Amino acid sequence: VVAAQITADLDTLVSETRRHIDQTGTDTAALLNAPHVLGVMTFSADGTLIANRWRGAPRLSPQKFTQSETFDVARQGTPVVTLMFAADDDTPLLVIATGGAENSVQATVADATAAWQPLASLAVGASGYLYLINRRGEPVIAPPAENPPDMAAVQSAIARKTAYRGWRGETVVGHTAAIKNTPWQVVIELPQAEANAGLRSLLIILGAILLFALALAITTARIFSGWILQPIKVLHASAERISRGDLSHRISLERDDELGFLASAFNQMVATLEKTIDDLRTVSRRLLSAEEAERRRIAHEIHDELGQTLTALRFSLSMVAKNSPQSASLQAVQDMAAEAQEKARTLSHELRPAMLDDIGLVATLEWYIDRVEQRANLAIGLDAALDEQTIPIELKTTLYRLVVEALTNISKHAEASSAEITLRQHDGRVRLTVTDDGRGFDTATLARTPSLGIAGMRERVNLLRGEFSIESQPGQGTKIEVSLPV
Repeated sequence: VVAAQITADLDTLVSETRRHIDQTGTDTAALLNAPHVLGVMTFSADGTLIANRWRGAPRLSPQKFTQSETFDVARQGTPVVTLMFAADDDTPLLVIATGGAENSVQATVADATAAWQPLASLAVGASGYLYLINRRGEPVIAPPAENPPDMAAVQSAIARKTAYRGWRGETVVGHTAAIKNTPWQVVIELPQAEANAGLRSLLIILGAILLFALALAITTARIFSGWILQPIKVLHASAERISRGDLSHRISLERDDELGFLASAFNQMVATLEKTIDDLRTVSRRLLSAEEAERRRIAHEIHDELGQTLTALRFSLSMVAKNSPQSASLQAVQDMAAEAQEKARTLSHELRPAMLDDIGLVATLEWYIDRVEQRANLAIGLDAALDEQTIPIELKTTLYRLVVEALTNISKHAEASSAEITLRQHDGRVRLTVTDDGRGFDTATLARTPSLGIAGMRERVNLLRGEFSIESQPGQGTKIEVSLPV
């Protein structure tokens, strides 16, 4: 229910923002009058900031936006909807990027905090609750509170696993876990009295047993301590696993006490987050599909319309040349027309090679590799064993784009003399390996200065629920491995 509410609120926010964009056009002042719109940024095709208007302080860095794949897609004419986070307080921002004249890009930024507010209504146990904080410990989504606690003291107490004054003022015990792909942490708090209710009952039972026999008390204590500690260990291990990004994991703890309620609430929260992230992944896949469709359309227009026009022009020039065979100017024009036709053919193939749909992935890769070898002085080997009839066109397109990006990086940066591409299909998966003998690099630098090309490859693989890895060391070349489900 909560996931559906979040999705509906995000859809409503997108619809309202798009409606205001359609109504106001290029009038950014009018667009800023929309209550949920925080700012509008306009960029030229090369990423230069043309206009930067905000209602209040700027919430999104222009550099962060232009370095994202969203900017690259939008300046090609495809509208993009994405979720980013404010640099100052990690507020969730909905960014709608649209293309304009001369490949300019307008980014409309809206506050998406309200769409996530239903998370604060999730109940934990009988009287527990949860809230979200940013990387500085400041609350992002939280229930109402008259006197919120000092978050530094809260995080310190949780680290020491001691009770503390919680969000609503009562003494609580709590736990935190990071949420993958966001700068947020979830904080779960349960009143100490509720958390310790089962333990107090157990201590009373143990005290009564001690009156009868010390030996029986020790045996009983061991039995019941295991009964208490094991569920806590299960909760802790599950929370750690979920914090590492495994949102498919659920806590298996069938109990009718507070720990069972806590496990159930935690599972509900994780399911909500998983559904939201899946929805965002679906939107991204639709955007990529729209991009490929637009590439296919433009390539078709260039090949059919411009290509035919240039062919007719060359034919006309050849007819004129028969009457003026010694004209150097006419020969120069003929050469220019031939060069323009070749460039149009190359551009059409680079946008979307028609042979990918006509003769398959392997043949298309062989054609592309031959072109790269000619212009980059690079020896490239291809070893492919695929049953292409079982591979959907979406997967073929992704594999083609991955190989193109990998070879582009090798030819531009690797200083390699040779590269090897391997494609294998086994057990319902396709495995792609690209290696080169170039100069290599320290992969730790990707965390500090991420490569847009590698980031784009990783994003394409993640959208198809695949696996992506890159291995490299200075002076020892680079190896990229991809595994995708068929």
